[in-house]
Amino acid sequence: MGEQLGPHFTVIVNKSTVPIGSGNWVGSLVRERIQRNGSGNPKCFAVASNPEFLREGSAIHDTLYPDRVVVGADQPKTAEVL
Repeated sequence: MGEQLGPHFTVIVNKSTVPIGSGNWVGSLVRERIQRNGSGNPKCFAVASNPEFLREGSAIHDTLYPDRVVVGADQPKTAEVL
């Protein structure tokens, strides 16, 4: 994926409930790919989390009408973009 990033700041969003540290893992994979291909700026992206809170039997309703939205980011610029 790293080779697909353009020159502008990009936010990659983990759109699920994932284990702690998943954002760091995704970020390291993208940085590794950028460095391996020699393309892009490894500081021109960030990873954020947007977990889903879906109940069994009402996932579609919960998706269309969420009772809360949670966003996690470790940089103010990332949160601002989201």
